[in-house]
Amino acid sequence: MIILSEASYVELLLDLLDHEDLTVGVMASQIMTELHSHGGEALELQIQKCPDGMNKLLQRLPDSSREEVRNQAIVLIQQLTSTNEEMKKTVVFNEGFDILFGIIRSEGGATDAGVVVQDCLQICNNILHDSETCQRLFFGMGVHLILKLSDFFDPSILEFISTSKISSNNDRTDMDDDSRGDGSSAIPWFNHSTRLSSAILAMNAINNSLSSLNPKFQNLVISNSPSVVSSSAFWIARKGPLELVNAALSLLYRLMDGNPQIGQQLSNLIIKVTAARQGINIPENVMVPQLRFGWKIAVGDERRAITLISLLSESYIFNGSCVGGCWNPEAALFLKDSLNVDFDVLSALLSGEPDCFAKSCLCVLEKLLSTDDTASDMLIQFVLAPPPPPSLGDGDDSFDFGASGTEASQPLGTGTMMLKLVLEGGNKILNCNQFSSVTVNAFRNDLELAERAANVLAVVFTNSSLLARDLSTTISTSHISSTLILNRMKSGGVNSENKLLLTFLMLSAERTTRMPQGSGYSLLVAILRLLSTMVCGCERATKLVLEDPANLFVLDLATAASESAGVPPIAQTVSCLFLGCCFLALKDAAAEEASGDPSNVSGGLINKRMFISMIDSRIGFSRFTDLLKKPLISANSSLYVDFFISSGFRIFYEKQLESIRNGIIEFYAGGSSNTANSAQQQVIEMQQQKIAELEKAVALAISERGTQLQNAPSNINGEHAVELTRLKSSIESSRRETLN
Repeated sequence: MIILSEASYVELLLDLLDHEDLTVGVMASQIMTELHSHGGEALELQIQKCPDGMNKLLQRLPDSSREEVRNQAIVLIQQLTSTNEEMKKTVVFNEGFDILFGIIRSEGGATDAGVVVQDCLQICNNILHDSETCQRLFFGMGVHLILKLSDFFDPSILEFISTSKISSNNDRTDMDDDSRGDGSSAIPWFNHSTRLSSAILAMNAINNSLSSLNPKFQNLVISNSPSVVSSSAFWIARKGPLELVNAALSLLYRLMDGNPQIGQQLSNLIIKVTAARQGINIPENVMVPQLRFGWKIAVGDERRAITLISLLSESYIFNGSCVGGCWNPEAALFLKDSLNVDFDVLSALLSGEPDCFAKSCLCVLEKLLSTDDTASDMLIQFVLAPPPPPSLGDGDDSFDFGASGTEASQPLGTGTMMLKLVLEGGNKILNCNQFSSVTVNAFRNDLELAERAANVLAVVFTNSSLLARDLSTTISTSHISSTLILNRMKSGGVNSENKLLLTFLMLSAERTTRMPQGSGYSLLVAILRLLSTMVCGCERATKLVLEDPANLFVLDLATAASESAGVPPIAQTVSCLFLGCCFLALKDAAAEEASGDPSNVSGGLINKRMFISMIDSRIGFSRFTDLLKKPLISANSSLYVDFFISSGFRIFYEKQLESIRNGIIEFYAGGSSNTANSAQQQVIEMQQQKIAELEKAVALAISERGTQLQNAPSNINGEHAVELTRLKSSIESSRRETLN
């Protein structure tokens, strides 16, 4: 373009912004806006070449007497700061934040949230995105800017506008759809496009300010503006609007990323949630159920309180019926394209997948548990001894799961709640005398809840510390009646019959294999995944499982015969994971005797050598290791798409796979060498010897029946042919093991 070929042409347009005729100033700004749409980098370069080029544009912003020129200049600056780091720095070094927030204040701030306010917030987003210099200047100005941003998504402001202002004027029919002149909207806030977009932009601006992962910045947000966290979490509990929930999850994730101190604070965070009312604070066609893991705050108070851990767990387990698990108002339909917002932490939530909200909540929950491992330990510990429920004196039954009314102990009943869901799902299966599609559909929802609860518990155990290993042993080897509060199972009571928890879970897993049309395999995978994390490193729990012959059905799940019978690959792999974790937890007979602890000695029952021999004879090492490697090789395959429920579980799986492989090598090498290559070489030699023996057996079989095998293959006795095929197959299997 000719105009962009010379800096003097662009400088002329910048000078015209200050023309006494407002129309000329507006048109000059519009021309540059259009030029940027067609040649953004060229225009930015020419503005930078102009003396005080960007400053001339910024000087238009504080001039409220020339509002039309100012507003068009804001749009242009919004474009210029979209990706250009130098433009961003120029804005902030010229008191850009003070100017922008001054305009926001003059335009009514969070109360009005008009188009100009939205544009200013978009500039803030642009400036703070991936710019450490601008982030330092932002936090260097104090926390008052963060507090101003938090007002835009503060539920106490937005819900007040919706419930108090709107519901009191429902009988008015002469109002327009914008405003009544008193700072409030005549329609619900979520149907007001600029109000909704301002809330999203304000929250994401804080999220962008933390992209450099600076602990100092994270601590400033938490310590000086706690309402940011509670307000963000509120919209997760409200399950909408979708973009606001995504911004909230991304902000929470980034706040605690790499910061154990904040992780501990968020573990004890309590959110207070008002009742959802259709047509007032949620859309008329949306149903938001009452929080199941929450509790009443006080008698006569309709609000419910819930911890962040409980909220994230519940949001994953009880996924909503809306698309993606969240509701979205009509005003948000065009926001995705009109807002320049990059949710680079949890962008999957906007993908529209049916389960994206639940998966995003589980992702944030895992980040919280991995940041503060004491939270996982406390969740596991209080499965054994949940705190007593508070007494409100009004017949409230929301504490049946064992939630406590004190802030310090609120997260502690969550583990019990989730374990109860798993046991209730198992109880439905065990009490079903005859499976059919009708009976399975009758309790399908219970099975889905049990599956999701088992997944969350697996994430909890995966992120627990060594202390939780002892706790998990105690839990898994306890009776159901002692694991849960005796009288807390009255709702849909679990028929425990004094069963051990592990026994009950294994019985439930075995029964899922009998459900019609493979409808029970997803729950089977969830239970075995959970049991793998529970028995990991717990020899007592492992022996309790393996010394019951009924539990050895897991061995059969991974056989070639089961694959032919239709057992899905994901079920075969998770059974191998469970068997591998059991193998690692067991000690060999010599180690048991050397420990000097009589309780460790097998006494003739199953030990490490016996168990690994069972795996070899029933499954075969080659097939066993191949099944374990498949999810990593085919992680994106539809066969394993839901296998890795979280990044933490994937890390756990990879670590277990390596330990299982090394454990087998070390075990067969006699455990005398610390050199992995030496041990592996011994295994290879053993395999080569086995191959040679098998080849001799084949040669002998051919020699003995040479005439039949070579000259009359069609008349070979069936028994002899099967024997020869088996021998050749064994040779091929041994060769594959050697290569692996």
